[in-house]
Amino acid sequence: MYRTTFDDLEKLEQGWHHGKGNSISEDALELAKSIHSELEGEAWKENTDFEIFPLVKGGVQVNYFIGDNEKTVGIEYGTDGGLEVFYFEESPDEIKSEESKKNITRDKAIEFTRSKLQQ
Repeated sequence: MYRTTFDDLEKLEQGWHHGKGNSISEDALELAKSIHSELEGEAWKENTDFEIFPLVKGGVQVNYFIGDNEKTVGIEYGTDGGLEVFYFEESPDEIKSEESKKNITRDKAIEFTRSKLQQ
């Protein structure tokens, strides 16, 4: 697992990715922290791991994994406050299920994440 923290993202400066890469948007970072904090107490969390990634344009992505990466929910936080969520479930040989939603609200992103990880 990639072990970046929210604190690590706050420290990234302009050009962090091979001379490119915007510093991380404060709005994207605060929204990511807020949603992640709300999801932390969930019952499914015991079987879940997560990764936090900086995005080159200044956004943030948080991926949640259940099992041996069998189910993944990702939330992408744009610099403009936009949210995109995606889900996929895979077996060793194939992706069984895929779904994504763009430009959704904070509450819808939380609802989507909960519903997919509780299945």
